[in-house]
Amino acid sequence: MHIAIALPLSGGQAVQGEEIRTGANLAIEKINTLGGVLGQKVILDYVDDACNATQATSVANKIVSNPPVAVIGHLCSAATLAAAPIYNEANLPEITFSSNTQITEKGYKNLFRLIGRDDSQAPMLASYIIKTLKDNDKIAIIDDKSSWGAGFADTAEGTFKANFTAPVNVAIRDTVAVGQKDYSALITKLKQDNITHVVLGLLHLEAGLLVRQAREQGFSGKFYGGDPIQTSEFWKIAGPAAEGFEQTGPFDPQSTDKGKEIVASLKKTNQSIGIYTFYAYAAIETIAQAITAAGSVKNDAVIKALQDGIYDTLLGRVSFDKKGDLNNFKYQMFIWRDGQYELVK
Repeated sequence: MHIAIALPLSGGQAVQGEEIRTGANLAIEKINTLGGVLGQKVILDYVDDACNATQATSVANKIVSNPPVAVIGHLCSAATLAAAPIYNEANLPEITFSSNTQITEKGYKNLFRLIGRDDSQAPMLASYIIKTLKDNDKIAIIDDKSSWGAGFADTAEGTFKANFTAPVNVAIRDTVAVGQKDYSALITKLKQDNITHVVLGLLHLEAGLLVRQAREQGFSGKFYGGDPIQTSEFWKIAGPAAEGFEQTGPFDPQSTDKGKEIVASLKKTNQSIGIYTFYAYAAIETIAQAITAAGSVKNDAVIKALQDGIYDTLLGRVSFDKKGDLNNFKYQMFIWRDGQYELVK
């Protein structure tokens, strides 16, 4: 029995890809040790999409040409938006980690999202920031023009503009390029406009470089971001400049008993640990339980089991609404301190 996992194993998001592979491998090792699924061993087939829409399309076509029981992926929203129609046409069960709002607005019955949506994540962050604002504070919103970054930034901006309790001054709305290395011009603009709060719709690489260079160049405003920054690689890039960086992110199960066991196991072998390690682990648990509940590997049966079932996972009890979004999902606020992110109390 094969399950395909489409993920970035090259490019800027390869770190998260390795986190996904680590979590999925650990989960399937446990499942196979206990006898597999429906008495069959499960084999994971990893395919690299580089978080790129064009490559994701090629990957999806390759996967459906020799279809597995299900596909887990993609990580990046642009990749999921490109690949999802192909899996839908093939009626292949899909579990994604992408948060762009439009992904589950297409009416695909085969697609399920094991994370929250940007139209809940970005408003939460914006509302959190609004509570801290003073009369003369100014906000900048920066994105990387990607499906995730622009969607996150647009939704945050909309929340600021819809605020009725006090005026919110969004003084700068700008973009940077994926892979950009020098942010001097943008930082000069932030300083000249006396920006106090910067919301980043950026991935960890660009966010880390921007934050580090901003501090080196004397910018003292506060930085905020979303769940792609919930990785240790962000601190490795930004260093101490990331101290106090606040971000939204999905539930982190490291503090649970099962989460602690997983962390301890992975640390023994120096494997990648990050938020997507746990979500990949839970994705494997979810699809394995759905196949078992269906009593079949047929597409329609597995899709119906995912639509109707409630499954016990590392993330807690998982079930999906009619759109394929998680029921009762809530983002949380985290803050970076001394190289680690921790829950804002």
